[in-house]
Amino acid sequence: MLRQMERSAIYMLAKRGQSQRSIARLMGVSRHTVARVLNEPVDKQPSGRLRASAVDGYRDQVEGWLSEGISVVRMIVLAAGAS
Repeated sequence: MLRQMERSAIYMLAKRGQSQRSIARLMGVSRHTVARVLNEPVDKQPSGRLRASAVDGYRDQVEGWLSEGISVVRMIVLAAGAS
């Protein structure tokens, strides 16, 4: 995934008349990537995280422990004993 600075550099080089192939060579990316970037809006925001967190299955249990004031070290001991 390209950073905003890399995307901006691609736009700048294209505006200066560089070909997509030469931009791709210069930036070290595929010419298809350059074409995709140039077809997207300039201020495109990065997409959000699509996958769930690894701890989502334990969220309710951890929140319960936090509300009881249990320390993180104690939570680890409790979780290890539960499995």
